[in-house]
Amino acid sequence: MKRILVLCALGLPALCAADSGDEWYVSPQVGGISPDYKRQLANEDWLYGIAIGRELSPVFNLEFNANGARIINRTDSHYYSGYGYSLDLLALANRDGRVSPYVSVGAGVLRDDFGPAPGSTNFMAEAGVGLMWTLWRNASNTSSFALRPDIKARFDDPGRDGHLVDYFATLGLQFSFGGTAPAKPMPVVAPPPPPPPPPPVVATAPEPPPVAIVPPAPRRMTLSSDTSFSFGSAIIRPDGTRALDQFAGALQGTTYDHIRVTGYTDRIGSDAYNQHLSEQRADAVKAYLVQSQGMDAAKIIAEGKGKANPITKPGECGDKRSPATIACLQPDRRVELEVSATKQ
Repeated sequence: MKRILVLCALGLPALCAADSGDEWYVSPQVGGISPDYKRQLANEDWLYGIAIGRELSPVFNLEFNANGARIINRTDSHYYSGYGYSLDLLALANRDGRVSPYVSVGAGVLRDDFGPAPGSTNFMAEAGVGLMWTLWRNASNTSSFALRPDIKARFDDPGRDGHLVDYFATLGLQFSFGGTAPAKPMPVVAPPPPPPPPPPVVATAPEPPPVAIVPPAPRRMTLSSDTSFSFGSAIIRPDGTRALDQFAGALQGTTYDHIRVTGYTDRIGSDAYNQHLSEQRADAVKAYLVQSQGMDAAKIIAEGKGKANPITKPGECGDKRSPATIACLQPDRRVELEVSATKQ
């Protein structure tokens, strides 16, 4: 029991002190456990648990896990219980995508009465794989709901002779909350037109009222796909939504005919894949301006041009597919927004 209290004292403050992540989450779990054959227990039985965690960075999560199971003994037909408590570090890929696979490692304590009474409390380590399948995320990117399957191996007293290995698989329902919504810029208010000069004192017809001066719309903005989208994804990241909020704010109080949104990719990959990805990203930008900023969908034209119109020169970035070539081609991966203003 003292080891359990030490783990809680070390793990939970670490979660609370992690201030670089966006979201907290809680994930109740249910699954099955297959204990080590040396325990003389049933081959499999139910296991229940819960995970409480927080995002540390775009790649890592830190979470506290607690789970327990009651397993029947094959020799005396009595039920025995085991409870595990661990602090786990998760490394995720494609966090902003719909499906995010991950690997996890952790350490903690295992309290059980599998052996002779009154049981034992041992150090344990664990490792596993899983994925988070996002089923829903709100428009402000501050909360989400995901399905979470997970498989782990748990090592009871690792490093000692005769240590045991239990395997368990769980299915969790994860609710994430507390994310930071991108701040919307203050609207740009057009300055009032200057007052007209006083009319000359002559016996003529009165002058017509002055025509209000409407400021021209901003002409062009370019979004870098590397900072505005995840790799191979059309989901807009917070950096991209902030740039689009500023763009929409600058258009308030102006007049324009239409906005053309054009997606481009680099030359790596097939023509069909890059064409489809460029169209998806252009459509995502249009959808955000309409749904989050209330802009007129009829005035926004979205299209994808794939590898067309590269900014880099032919041969400038080399021919081999390498990290250096991918970094050199960064200017080609973009979404351009061009505003056509009404002629005055």
